[in-house]
Amino acid sequence: MTRYIWFSSFSGSFEPGRSRCVVAIFRFLFLLLQMVAITVSARELRPPFSTSSRWVVDRLGARVKLSCVTWVGHLEAGIPEGLSKNTAPGIVTLIQANGFNCVRLTSSTWLWANDTYGAQTVAQNFNTLKITSSAVNLAAFNPEFYLLSLREVHRRVVNLITSHGLMVILDNHVSKPQWCCSDNDGNGFWGDEYFDVESWLQGLTAVASTFSGNPLVMGIGLRNELRGPRQNSVDWRVLMTQAAVAVHGVNPDVLIIAGGLSSATDLGFLSNGSALDTSRFQNKLMYEFHWYKDSHLTRGSDFNNFSDPDACSTSQRNVHSDNGFLLEQNAPLLLSEFGVKLNSMTYGENRFLDCVIDYLEKKDLDWAFWALQGSYYLRNEEQDSDEAYGLLRPTWQAFRNPPVVARLQITIQNSTQGTCAQCSVLLRPACLLDFISQRKINSLLR
Repeated sequence: MTRYIWFSSFSGSFEPGRSRCVVAIFRFLFLLLQMVAITVSARELRPPFSTSSRWVVDRLGARVKLSCVTWVGHLEAGIPEGLSKNTAPGIVTLIQANGFNCVRLTSSTWLWANDTYGAQTVAQNFNTLKITSSAVNLAAFNPEFYLLSLREVHRRVVNLITSHGLMVILDNHVSKPQWCCSDNDGNGFWGDEYFDVESWLQGLTAVASTFSGNPLVMGIGLRNELRGPRQNSVDWRVLMTQAAVAVHGVNPDVLIIAGGLSSATDLGFLSNGSALDTSRFQNKLMYEFHWYKDSHLTRGSDFNNFSDPDACSTSQRNVHSDNGFLLEQNAPLLLSEFGVKLNSMTYGENRFLDCVIDYLEKKDLDWAFWALQGSYYLRNEEQDSDEAYGLLRPTWQAFRNPPVVARLQITIQNSTQGTCAQCSVLLRPACLLDFISQRKINSLLR
């Protein structure tokens, strides 16, 4: 059963003393969960990683549960976002200290396959884009990056992430660097204006080869959110297999991650036991899907409507029929994007997030939250554009909605299936969800 927990606001007409008490309780719980998360993130990782049945496992066969956050680096600026707002080590420390054990880092095909773009320096590209303020601030926070090529900045950021004991999934997000996604942006499906098969394969093999010596670069996402009028399952099977074979050929240790059609919401064409043939990349394939409140997977559900009590169960059924059925085929599955607007947590946003977390816990699913970044250097021609879904504030120095981070930390700890009736609050942090229930919060606020 889904548990609805409200954290977004404590403003109102309740007694100031009790308000301070509630805030103090949440601060204590948040700090407690951070300490537990740091302990979990410090566990030894034993690469290389592979798949066994529906699980990701290490070299000794022990399960490795992915609890990731997406850090964007595929836009026009060509480097990971936020380096004009905080030091790279400062950003990575924020990720590590809050329990995430991996980063899904996005990039474009052009970065790795187009020398005119990928080999230019940060200074040159920022000057071309006329984002002077970001250039000046990046030179102050991360001066060592300013005169490096866009590719070299990615290399160094990846190596920095893994030096902190975090795993990395490198996601091929777009071909031409730009914001994603629309059906007519030229990046949606093979044969679109910018989505050339040869360049795409060249980019994938280049990135796989570049990081073949880094064992914590554990996954390559073949392509983000395939979509548009050209999409079809026949081309998908042929070209995803071709890409998987190519990546495996240059980096046999890395996992290969493949998303479906309709913006990574539909893998249903793999039902009835017709999953990809993995004989040429055995125990290395993982599927992925995305789940947002306004996506195809919430059809028939209205999370904003108090009068729709079945919104969550309906959406979860959609998820299972379109993607989750793969778990029953013992295929590894990653929820590689989900998120909510963290700067305005409405009833519907809270309800949807609880629904996703409920599914993650019931299925003991690997996941990646969208997103880390609090802002963008340049997005859709807007400089310093705010990311409402970003865990970090636009300053990149702190989290914009710490209670949501706490909810994710609880999910991170819940790495085995079971109910809170079977566990101890002290031994199972997931049980704190019941302690911090809406009913108990309301009783404190009376």
